[in-house]
Amino acid sequence: MSLQSEKKEKIADKYINYVELRDELLKADIKTMGVVDRDKHELELNLCNHHIRRIEAMTSRVTPKGEIFAFNGLKLYKTDPVAFIELELHIFNPDLEPANIPFHLFKYQRDFVYKDLYPAYLKKDSILDEKTRQMGLSWLYCAFSLWGILFDRGFTGFMLSKKEALVDDGGDKSTKDSLFGKIRYMYDTLSDEFKAQYKAFMSSPDGEDILAF
Repeated sequence: MSLQSEKKEKIADKYINYVELRDELLKADIKTMGVVDRDKHELELNLCNHHIRRIEAMTSRVTPKGEIFAFNGLKLYKTDPVAFIELELHIFNPDLEPANIPFHLFKYQRDFVYKDLYPAYLKKDSILDEKTRQMGLSWLYCAFSLWGILFDRGFTGFMLSKKEALVDDGGDKSTKDSLFGKIRYMYDTLSDEFKAQYKAFMSSPDGEDILAF
């Protein structure tokens, strides 16, 4: 069996397992659960759906039996930063357990990327974003920057803050408290599977003009 066939088989098994787990979770009667168990159930269901969507995005088609056809996830991500962010990236939230969680966007974040940030990027325009604290836009801007670094050879960005340490507080040892640290964190927590696919994508016609991070 070729490595590609083995990889497809493993992903197919994962897909079937996630679908079966999701179906079991959907059968649960959450009305009889306490608050803690209900929150745990919701988290498990969200993570399960996340993995299902990610596998479906990575492939051109998945049959009900989990048969995998040609991979196209990286080609999708090249033109859809939201898909890349939601299906591949993780962020750090110290108020949650576990703190490392998939970056599920709120509707206003998704709308901001599709309606404002991505169009401005394509047109090379400037935009002004008025925001309050705790909207997750720092993580979102950093995620979009990482998408640009990975998928656009000509991508450039400029970040500033009231203090230098809030932009970069340690180079390759920077923490999640700084903007560069957030970008490095999201890159470092990309799955080995994604990084392997990205490396292969880079040598394909779709990725040959893109520089790696």
